Amino acid sequence: MNHNNLRSRIALGRERWFNGTCLNATCPTDENVFMYWPPSKRTYQLKWDAGLALNASKRLTSLFTYTPVYSPYPVPSDVREIRHRNVQFK
Repeated sequence: MNHNNLRSRIALGRERWFNGTCLNATCPTDENVFMYWPPSKRTYQLKWDAGLALNASKRLTSLFTYTPVYSPYPVPSDVREIRHRNVQFK
């Protein structure tokens, strides 16, 4: 069971959990051993919007553009490219 399914079952009051205060001597039936989470008063349904997802991906890719910065220190000839926190040394 994935996390989204678990959250939905808890919100709808369908997920049961073990009643630790109930011992076999005090709870003769199996119905009292497990309890259910109370259902939520209000639930929401998310809808996918391709336009918002596209705009979000464009904004994210714009944050990760590499700006070339030249190092004042010599770099060994066998090292072609060094990248560190969005800074590119050549």
